[in-house]
Amino acid sequence: MLKSLPIVLLLMFVQSLFRIIFFLFPPKKALSILYKTSDLFYSVCFSILPESFKKELQGNLKKIYGHSSRNEVRSLLKKFCYGFFELLVLPMLKKEHFELMFEVTGIQNLKRALEHKKGVVIITPHAGNYELVPNYLSTLNYNTMKIVKTVYPEDLPAKLLNDCRRSQRVRVLNVEEENMYQQSFRILNANAIVVIQADTGALDSRHIFIKMFNRTVPAATGWKTMAERAESAVLPVFIKRGTDGKNHLRIYPYLLVNKETGDEIFQEMGNLFEEFLKENPDEWLLPLNSYEVERMVNQDQ
Repeated sequence: MLKSLPIVLLLMFVQSLFRIIFFLFPPKKALSILYKTSDLFYSVCFSILPESFKKELQGNLKKIYGHSSRNEVRSLLKKFCYGFFELLVLPMLKKEHFELMFEVTGIQNLKRALEHKKGVVIITPHAGNYELVPNYLSTLNYNTMKIVKTVYPEDLPAKLLNDCRRSQRVRVLNVEEENMYQQSFRILNANAIVVIQADTGALDSRHIFIKMFNRTVPAATGWKTMAERAESAVLPVFIKRGTDGKNHLRIYPYLLVNKETGDEIFQEMGNLFEEFLKENPDEWLLPLNSYEVERMVNQDQ
């Protein structure tokens, strides 16, 4: 914990500076300063990152997609920096900031899903700034809970980031500390929204195998179990950084799962994930984690 103290103090200092900036400047100007700072941070980091790390990242992209380029490495790291800074300033963001940061397609699909009065389970990969999804929806007056897996919740950096995630009245459930199903059922029974990422960690829990990227990969089944027991609608959601710098959020039509719903729904979801990720290879954060990449590409049923 003490080793991470300097990092936390630095992050808290940066937060304090942006707290002043977001207080003094109108939303558009404050966000402009945020993104220019992110650009500077990215430029410095890319110049000092070891060449071995860049090659490893490019290699991870090639293992997944079958191709890669230095430009994709640059774009992925730059978008990661944008996302990190957005997460860091979440406590300062108001509805007017989110309106400038987001373009949304398919919000009517969320409204229709909630008409079933059984809650909604939103499924998204670790792509784009997925961290912002529950917070943005909360500014639209949707009751939202985000599921995370923080192995060391008392670690100072993890605590700082989870505190940021709790902004805009979002409830954060750490599966390492609470029962995911028990707490999720309470939220869903209130016709609220649960947001969960379903593209990593499948081997650590109950899973089946599906086809993605011309290989067999594990798929976690927890989200289906949750939706099935609560009789909730399932919404696939994807977010990416547009050429205009905004977060482009696409909400797909909802799916209903029940005891009769077979495992084909996992393949259907996998096909949606694959289509999005192939079109946006620099949005998926998985290549930053070589351990998860190896578990994915070397998995045989």
